[in-house]
Amino acid sequence: MSPTPRVLAAAAALVALLVAVMIVVLVFSGGGSPSAREGFVILDGERLDAPFEVRVEGFVITVNGVAGPRVGPIEVEAEDAPPQAPDNDGFAMAAQAREAYLAAGGGDAGLAAAELLLRSHPASPTVAVVGDPAYEIAATDADGLTAAFRFDAPDGVARAVDDSTWEALAAERAAQVRDHLEGGGGVVLSSRGVTMFVPIEAVEGFLGDLDAALALGEAGREAALVELLGAPLLVEEAARDSDSGRLLPIDPSIRSIAYRGRTGSGEGGAPAPAFQAGNSKTPGKKEAYTFATLYHADSTPFEQNLIKEGYQVWIYDKPARGFDAFVATSGTGALYLATHSSPNTVSVQSFPNRASAAREWRRLRNTLRIPRNELTFWNEDNGTWWIDITATGIRNRWQSNDSIVHAASCQGVALSGAFNAREFFAYQPTTTCAIAQPDTTKLWGRWSGEIGDGAFRSATRAFGQGGFSGGFRYVDGSPDGDTVLSPSVVSTQAPDLPVGAEGSVLIGFDAVMDTSTPASASVILSGCARLIAEPSWQFESLISLPVRAERAGETEVRVLWVTTTSPANIHLDGNQTPEDKNGVIENRDDYVFTFNCIVIETETPDPTSTVPPPVTPEPEGTSITTGGDGGTGESTVEVTVLILGGERYPIAQFRIGGVDACDASHYHGGPVVSLEGSEMNDPNQPECGYGKVSELPQETIQVPASVMEAYQQQREALN
Repeated sequence: MSPTPRVLAAAAALVALLVAVMIVVLVFSGGGSPSAREGFVILDGERLDAPFEVRVEGFVITVNGVAGPRVGPIEVEAEDAPPQAPDNDGFAMAAQAREAYLAAGGGDAGLAAAELLLRSHPASPTVAVVGDPAYEIAATDADGLTAAFRFDAPDGVARAVDDSTWEALAAERAAQVRDHLEGGGGVVLSSRGVTMFVPIEAVEGFLGDLDAALALGEAGREAALVELLGAPLLVEEAARDSDSGRLLPIDPSIRSIAYRGRTGSGEGGAPAPAFQAGNSKTPGKKEAYTFATLYHADSTPFEQNLIKEGYQVWIYDKPARGFDAFVATSGTGALYLATHSSPNTVSVQSFPNRASAAREWRRLRNTLRIPRNELTFWNEDNGTWWIDITATGIRNRWQSNDSIVHAASCQGVALSGAFNAREFFAYQPTTTCAIAQPDTTKLWGRWSGEIGDGAFRSATRAFGQGGFSGGFRYVDGSPDGDTVLSPSVVSTQAPDLPVGAEGSVLIGFDAVMDTSTPASASVILSGCARLIAEPSWQFESLISLPVRAERAGETEVRVLWVTTTSPANIHLDGNQTPEDKNGVIENRDDYVFTFNCIVIETETPDPTSTVPPPVTPEPEGTSITTGGDGGTGESTVEVTVLILGGERYPIAQFRIGGVDACDASHYHGGPVVSLEGSEMNDPNQPECGYGKVSELPQETIQVPASVMEAYQQQREALN
């Protein structure tokens, strides 16, 4: 395709997305809570105004009586045309194996008959019996096409689903749409089975990005649309319905999608990414996909929890071009698979007959140049044909962006190496896929904080509570610690401060944070204390606020969700919604805590006393300057430290424990390192750890960069 048609197709795609699909757009009406904002819907070119009535008619979801997407079974039709291939191609041989299996009555006799037919076939295909126990016979023809007959999945679960089950799934999806609308969020629904949920704060920017993408010149328009929509697949499909004009004006003030989420310059003047994969303890992207080719109510808890966490969630429901759609999910923050799989393949698309499967094979091989070793086809006993992507294809075409992958499909655990995800959840062959929904509900409910009131908000904690089916497995692929879905505050240090005294208030997060946003933009202080210097980030997940107590009373510290995010722009989950429950969805709420300014009464000193005031001894070891550059010209870093045994230990290494076996707030932690080079283990882990907060002195000092570098190297070696 030449550049001009591609650009025209991309422009048409934008029009189609605004007109031929359903877009729920927020109309911002002068403040108010999100639930008070009204939206409107454009569905197949018709504008629908609030109030919305979302209903289910059979398998179809409607809004105000206008039909939206259809949620239902894959309909297998009779063959409409013979395959345009000889009878000895892989498709024909797999179909013959199916006939031999069924004619022999199935079971072991059917397996033997199907295998005998293929091994004695005049075309001499390469034959493989796959599975333990065997459940698939695959034949590779002279062209290198691998097709198979799959007779019984290892779990023996029937795949047929009755109409009432599909209707229940449609009702669940309609409720999901209804809840999102009532919460003020934006939704995009497509008649092709693509559903898109946009978080409330992203809707205005999403529409602006669409406008800005169209306003770009021919050279950048298509690439900008593809980046916004996630895949050329959506551009291609939407371009087919481009018979209506635009309904929204172009806003030239909106910045181009080409620069969204980027800062600085890269090589050759190109934008440099603000986030590098591997540095995050949230996923690397605020985007999630459900990829479903089967009955997939199993995925509903995944979608609901991530929508409430503020992710942009796409649902591919039996996509028309399954291989392209699967590749489109690459690089996402989280992916849920509701499909067939084997130890070496994932099913990505179904076909009603072998003629349509053969046509797709030719498109993938001849048009997209997909290598043979990335594809397989198979035929199940109800006549449906499937295309699978192999483990090789996954490795070549699906890249992780600090992603989470949940494969609710049989035998998926063997594919963990192909996905190379940050966190990977799947099943062993011995499980049944019918129990996936309870497992999904437990895992993602704990992970979002809804189950357990925020106590299990990470991958290892959510899975570690147990209660899953016997075959559910977790593969930890994270190179740098645990994974949370959104950041939350996990520790604060704000001891009662005497009037006139100065100290540091510390706020610790459970994720690596976006420290490019100044700490001063994340925190508001009000009450009896005031800031005496700008708040600062300590390392990647701690804010330090230098304060002075001005008068007796209470001070409120408010950590703002809107400016406190992970590097992937995933917002803070605070303790205000629900009230007094920290880290519990929905996220995008502030974290609030208080401390006191107190008056300490002291005795008047005896004027005749000759006892001198105590002298603080100089610590032994490396000298650390407490201001400027110490006359060396070397740059310094401001660090808050605890004083232990005369040495300075950066406070970011510690966590604060509440009253338990120790009668006061106290410090715990793993092995810690001082700036002077000493190492120390927690001396009293069952009780007061390194010491009580009220008793250990702390300082905020300027540390030479060379000393910090040596300290960090020692920390890395220690851990």
